[in-house]
Amino acid sequence: LSLLPRSRRSLCFSLIRTAIDSVGALQLDGPTEDEGFFEVLTDFTKFATHCLHGESDPRCLMELLSMLTALLRTLSPLFNLKRDTFPTIAVFDAVAPYYPIQFTPPPNDKYGIKRSGLQEALMGVLNNSDFDSKGDRESMLNLACGVVLERLIPSSDNESTGEDKLEALQDLILLLGNRCHLLSPELVRELSNALIAAHSEGSSGAALGKTGPQKSIANTCRNLVSMIAAELETTDLWEVFVQEPIQSDVTCLAISPESTKGRNTIAYFACLAASGGNKSFQFTFDQCMPQLISVLKESGEEEKISAAALGVGAFFSSYQVAVERSGDKIGLNPHPLQSHSATVLATLADCFQSNKQQPGVIVIVQALLSLLMATPDDILEDKEYEIIMTFLKDLRDLVMQLKFEVDDDQFQTKLAKSLGTIIGIANQAGSSSLLRTEENIRDFINETILAELMISVINASAASDTLFYINSLAQACDISETVANKVVDDIMNILSEKLNSGQHQDVLEIAKTTGIILEHGGKNARNAFHSTKVNPVDIIKIIGRGNDNPIQGVIKVGISLLQLPRSEQELEEEATATCYGHQVTSQFLRAYDGSLPNDRIQSLFDFVGHVLPPISDWETVQLGISLPLFTKMLQYNDLSEEITMKLVGMVKPLAALAVEEQVNTQTRAAAASSIFWIIYRHQSENNEECLSNSVLQDPILPELKERFDSFDDMQSEASIERVQEIQNSLNLLALVGSAVACRVCPSSTKVSNEIATILVQLALQGKAVVSSSVDKVFSFKPVILIKMPLQLAAASAYSTMVSCKFGSPFWRQRVLHIALKAIQNDTSNENVDSFDCLGRLSLVCLIAMKAMPSTLSDAILSTLSRTLIKGMVLLFRTNLGHGNSTLPENTECFALQELVFVAAIRLTSCFPKKMGACLHIMVPITLRILSQDKDTGLMILALQLLHTISNQFVEEDLLRFKTAVESILGDLCDHPLSMFRQMVVETRNLWSL
Repeated sequence: LSLLPRSRRSLCFSLIRTAIDSVGALQLDGPTEDEGFFEVLTDFTKFATHCLHGESDPRCLMELLSMLTALLRTLSPLFNLKRDTFPTIAVFDAVAPYYPIQFTPPPNDKYGIKRSGLQEALMGVLNNSDFDSKGDRESMLNLACGVVLERLIPSSDNESTGEDKLEALQDLILLLGNRCHLLSPELVRELSNALIAAHSEGSSGAALGKTGPQKSIANTCRNLVSMIAAELETTDLWEVFVQEPIQSDVTCLAISPESTKGRNTIAYFACLAASGGNKSFQFTFDQCMPQLISVLKESGEEEKISAAALGVGAFFSSYQVAVERSGDKIGLNPHPLQSHSATVLATLADCFQSNKQQPGVIVIVQALLSLLMATPDDILEDKEYEIIMTFLKDLRDLVMQLKFEVDDDQFQTKLAKSLGTIIGIANQAGSSSLLRTEENIRDFINETILAELMISVINASAASDTLFYINSLAQACDISETVANKVVDDIMNILSEKLNSGQHQDVLEIAKTTGIILEHGGKNARNAFHSTKVNPVDIIKIIGRGNDNPIQGVIKVGISLLQLPRSEQELEEEATATCYGHQVTSQFLRAYDGSLPNDRIQSLFDFVGHVLPPISDWETVQLGISLPLFTKMLQYNDLSEEITMKLVGMVKPLAALAVEEQVNTQTRAAAASSIFWIIYRHQSENNEECLSNSVLQDPILPELKERFDSFDDMQSEASIERVQEIQNSLNLLALVGSAVACRVCPSSTKVSNEIATILVQLALQGKAVVSSSVDKVFSFKPVILIKMPLQLAAASAYSTMVSCKFGSPFWRQRVLHIALKAIQNDTSNENVDSFDCLGRLSLVCLIAMKAMPSTLSDAILSTLSRTLIKGMVLLFRTNLGHGNSTLPENTECFALQELVFVAAIRLTSCFPKKMGACLHIMVPITLRILSQDKDTGLMILALQLLHTISNQFVEEDLLRFKTAVESILGDLCDHPLSMFRQMVVETRNLWSL
């Protein structure tokens, strides 16, 4: 058949498929007993399999594999009823050469056949083992597993990649599901050896940090091992798969548990123990535990003790997994842990006492914790409980630094988290651990350890981030909702009390503690924070209430108040209160990363609405402290219709606050963020006019115009200082533009386009016409050292706008197109030869980094590359020794140097042909930057550009630069930064090769 045209072959396959379907239809009337009929079926099966020989067309192959699957499902049951032998080997021999499928579809394949589809069809044939006989070595299951194992662990003549091994393991899972008992003993032994080898290779590779799916291979092996052991628990094959490998390798646990083989063996045996079968767990536990205990008792080597303790912890943890998998059907009389728990507990406790101040003690603590979590309280005696109590006291002392001095912060943090885990489990609802069920231990944990930790928080005298016991509280909160409610409620009450009593430094320390607990205490801590009676709004009111004396600074005139000019002391008090309030409430921000209870939303909204717009200086303080929380609330919560309607009226007052020069930077930034979220997330789609129109007309654009007009004709320090204020106004304009652009409606598109146009025109030309109610021309004064920073400020604001990550990506491409079009139409600054044109260069760099490569035509690329290279020459002119121009002392200019390199790297990666003509400029500039060894950040980018150039161009293009590159990179091989040295060596090797 393989010699026929594809269409003829396909017709033949359809005829065979029709015959198969006809046989199946005939058997619906009842199975036949005719011996000749089965001989015909055998010949027919062999003929059908011969059709596959030599087939290479993927369409025909897909059709044939589907046909063979149907043949197996239709004819195998008939042979099974007749108790005759189906010609399985013929089918297997036909499909086996195709495993695994080696096929890469051609580009733009109109037939849509993929390798995954062919592989699935092939496995459909191999996975037909429902009528296999138990132990039959020539059954489809045994044959299919054999060919998959050859892929998992190939012979010495063949190789398999990590991806091959992972796919082979996944195929084994598909083949073996609930059918392991049908395997022959020989294949089970081969399967066991292959899984041990694959697990060892994957685990070792993952431990060494090798690239590829090494960790996935190890994890898949472990899951498959547990699955097979569980199914073979009640069969004779259990001895082959579980008992034999354990008896063969268990001695290495006593000889070298710290070796790679020892660690891999522990992990593999723990998977057998965790399978869910009582026999597997008991045998594994009884065989392995004495070996590990002997190491703990007799070995004086810290590495061996740590490895053995790790193994002990793994086996006790495997018991918990086994119980969960078995549905609590693990035998309890006698309890599987009863024969070893007391001995292991005493041995680990002795090791803990001997290694208290060694880093390896953390593994011993974790092993003890696994034991305490797995062991029920009814299999231990009083002397074991005394050991447990002594261990808990010593661990508490270590963590709280009461008796022992430990210098290793990471070591201390791990110990602290272990103690927190103990506290959490003792209070975890539904926990069966003796930490919770044994009353004396539970009471000691709660009434002594937890209580002492809380007292330490109250009496905190050092910075919270150096008190590692706070990590214990956070870990306990993450595990137990009960602990979280108690800890957070107590801490917030203490914070409120100290704030009311004027103990401000203590308040800061307790606030930092709260922040750590909210960050590491999970959702339990955050939920508890919003359940406590102490509302953050009340704290803000206390901090921002100012001087309680109503006489100072105020004269009462009838029913009105005449505000006298504020003294320097009052101004300082307000600034101090604002800074202090931010320090306190910033620790609460993590609790606002998510949905809030309705009462907290309402209270915060009501408070901000009450003080907005602020009518006194202290209301400004309160507003500044509360706005960061308010912004988080707007970001993460769906608000009621009533609140959403009221938010509309807040936009203008927030904008006025954001542009007010006298307000501190944090408050202005929070106000701007609030505007963003109101416009983007809480503006009704039914509004015909975008909310941004109102804030643009008043106050953003008028304020921007006023600041432009405030410049003097002469260069002055006052004019230069106001550049930052214009930068702030432009950033606010960009923020509003990005919020509007994220929305999908015609009015929003028009406004965002207008804002983008303003920023682009200001960056390119120093002036912009605003087509709104404020119909003015904004222009920079012809003072070079002022004009250049303002152009860069406009370009930076435009970058802020297009860097917004929210909304659809299409709006960013639309806004980038505005800049592209403006750059192409702007010929006044095309010759980049002075610092007046850095705004254009900045826009070009941004487009090169952000635009989709497919949207850049040859004409656009020519403009971008020409501007980029001229700008590179301008910025690094002094480095090249040309001219006397010096880069102005401006932060934006120095940032632009890095942007130029980033843009050059991207354009060179995406368009090497276009950038090839620029090598004679890029490479010398890059080498000069590297040879001067001044700015490490810039040097790293220069190295990345050299690395990219070496990857994108052939040797003929680079030969003229090779000697200079190798020389300069050779001088940098002894750079003090190890990461930089590594990059230098890699780049130099690429150029050398």
